[in-house]
Amino acid sequence: MAQATAEIQRIPGGVEVVPDTQFKDGPANTIKDILGWVPGVLIQTRWGPDGRISIRGSGLSRSFGNRGINPYMDGIPINTADGLFDLFEIDPTAYRYVEVFKGANALRYGSNSLGGAINFVMPTGRDASPFEARFDAGSFGYLKTQTSSGGAYGPADYFITASAQREDKHSRTDTERLNANFGYQFSPDAETRFYVNAGRWRAEIPGEVTKTAALSNPRAANPDFLIQDQQRNIDTVRLANKTTLRFDNTTVDFGIFGLDRHVDHPIFQYLDFTAKDYGGFVRATDDRLIGGFRNRLITGVNLQNGTIDINQYINLPGAVKGPLASSNLWKSENTSIYGDNSFFVLPNVALVAGGLFMHAVRDQRDRFLTDGDQSGRRTWDNISPRVGLLWDVDPAWQVFGNISRSAEVPTFDVNTFATPASSNVDIQTATTYEIGTRGRRPDVTWDVSLYRARAFSDHVAS
Repeated sequence: MAQATAEIQRIPGGVEVVPDTQFKDGPANTIKDILGWVPGVLIQTRWGPDGRISIRGSGLSRSFGNRGINPYMDGIPINTADGLFDLFEIDPTAYRYVEVFKGANALRYGSNSLGGAINFVMPTGRDASPFEARFDAGSFGYLKTQTSSGGAYGPADYFITASAQREDKHSRTDTERLNANFGYQFSPDAETRFYVNAGRWRAEIPGEVTKTAALSNPRAANPDFLIQDQQRNIDTVRLANKTTLRFDNTTVDFGIFGLDRHVDHPIFQYLDFTAKDYGGFVRATDDRLIGGFRNRLITGVNLQNGTIDINQYINLPGAVKGPLASSNLWKSENTSIYGDNSFFVLPNVALVAGGLFMHAVRDQRDRFLTDGDQSGRRTWDNISPRVGLLWDVDPAWQVFGNISRSAEVPTFDVNTFATPASSNVDIQTATTYEIGTRGRRPDVTWDVSLYRARAFSDHVAS
């Protein structure tokens, strides 16, 4: 983790590394147990392990799902291709440390969203215990069990962890997760790693109530939600591979990933859909002397495509599928090319410049035409530049600043193609100005960022 901390602090902006010692000694129930004390990260739990998260104003309008932040696992994207992600998939007991890139400071992974990025880093068999287990219990029928195992055998290693979690009574959820990786070292400079992530989530949705009702009877559910027996039931399998090659001054990471998710979701209507995502990435980090000056360049390409095959039915009392009300096939295509260069004009002063080009497509094919054809297709292209400065005042004190531009493509629930207005939603962009300092002394540690972000074409759909 020391290497990860040293690398992330080469970024002239708000960043944080959270070691597992800060969250595994507690309940480790939700992502709030990991990030709840990280400055600038706002998290509100809902029911069970689900919740909402916002960094620097991202996704403030969301009442379901999360957007405006790019989540990664070991540098591999784990959001869906249209930009949404769910917090319940994150098992706090499965990670060795977590990297937080606030705002437009996640260019090293090709992310330039308003909220930044979060990278969850799993243990490997080379740094994991042979066997660990834990058991948690609490109020309202809360139970969680977790076991893990890791080990290395010559060039091969493995790590696997499984957990089961449930909450009973007035807000019932049931969650099982499996996270594993298997690595092979061809040489000290070449290795590959395979990842398996699977999850099962069952939740009964209590719904929204008035403030008066919440204060007088906080365990009460919305009566309409009870009649419709509103639920959210999700099964997910994700497979990925990442290969790392190290040369004299250059490290290259490349990989592929795929996702299969089925959602059975009786709410105001009965939603039944399957999401399939796939993609790949290549990223190179080059650190060398140019004309006697140190220069560090990170550059890469990301591809992420996916489909969501969604049918909506009338939700009859008791969560029973009624007549078909809507049927669509949603397709997402995303390509980004990025670079981030740090040129050290002095041994302790780096000028940072970079940018990202993004090409995105959202396509909707309407298969239920009794209410009119709501098919549509939108294409967006965007360039997001970034400049900054990083000054190492001394080995334990940094001063930094940057001006960055971020961009976010609308999700399908925003760009619905149902009306001319909702068929012409633009990219949400923002320009952020940031200055700050971080450091440590024998009796104090600090990390302070001051920023101002101005957003345009804000996506306010809930």
